[in-house]
Amino acid sequence: EEDCYDSVTCVSKKDPTVNTSFLPDKKRKMEQEERKRKLEKEWKDTQEWIRKENLEITYSYWDGSGHRRSCTIEKGATVGEFLEKVRQDLSVDFKELSQVSAD
Repeated sequence: EEDCYDSVTCVSKKDPTVNTSFLPDKKRKMEQEERKRKLEKEWKDTQEWIRKENLEITYSYWDGSGHRRSCTIEKGATVGEFLEKVRQDLSVDFKELSQVSAD
């Protein structure tokens, strides 16, 4: 056999019809990594958007008769934050609530 160093005279003995998709490929791996990063960023952005959504919560209080009110609060807020918002809303009608904390 003759060693072939000149690309013009050298003929490749590879079959181009053979499926080689299972073999390691740097270009394909880089494309997969890029796609993975893109999907991860998209998922994180979606999760952040979901956390920033507002919820409308209807509550009622009793002072001899039932009263229903609602307030809007950001998803992920604590119960203490919700109670503080309700206290601020009710302090307009009940002056004694303005001096009480939500804890």
